[in-house]
Amino acid sequence: MNIEEFERRMETASPDELLALIEEFEEVLTQEKFYSGWFKYHVELAKKVGYIQTLVFGARESFAAQNNGVCRVSHKEVSRRLNMAKSTEREATKELANIRLIEPQMQEYKTDLINVLLEDAPGKNWVKTYDRVCREVGYIPAMVYGVIEGYTKMSSGYCHATQRTMADRLSISVNALRKAIEELIEAKYLIEFKTNKRTESNIYIVKWPEEIE
Repeated sequence: MNIEEFERRMETASPDELLALIEEFEEVLTQEKFYSGWFKYHVELAKKVGYIQTLVFGARESFAAQNNGVCRVSHKEVSRRLNMAKSTEREATKELANIRLIEPQMQEYKTDLINVLLEDAPGKNWVKTYDRVCREVGYIPAMVYGVIEGYTKMSSGYCHATQRTMADRLSISVNALRKAIEELIEAKYLIEFKTNKRTESNIYIVKWPEEIE
């Protein structure tokens, strides 16, 4: 729903429909505000706790960095940002709390107030994970897109890394990485050139999000 549709529906809405309409539009605005950038996928953290927990930490860290270390968003909003089931996000958040990377504080207006311990974030070894790719293709393809983009910056716009190298960096299986690459190619985020099937020395070219029609 865009602003023109919102204004049109406001004109004919009954008093009972009005509140629901406003809440729906606020949700659209929230999504546009929160889900238009990127967040960090910490490589070393993934080796210790797994990729799901690392994605959730990165999303919450990004929110918290804009709010003095406090992530004042609900499980629903974090899971929507990641394009992840809410139950999966909630379980990962609990596991992050158990290892004290985040500290749940209280609940206010159905919003989880979580202190993200930014000073304990696992270093500078991270992969840029784009919200748009999460939203359009999924969170594993978003991780894979980010790691391939990182390698292209090291090699004149091309990624020569093997699938095993990239999978190990993200702490996912090669099969999961291959599937994500196929999805990214189908969504036109990647172009692939097969050079040597035996050694998996394929070359990938990244198309930037703004280039995708």
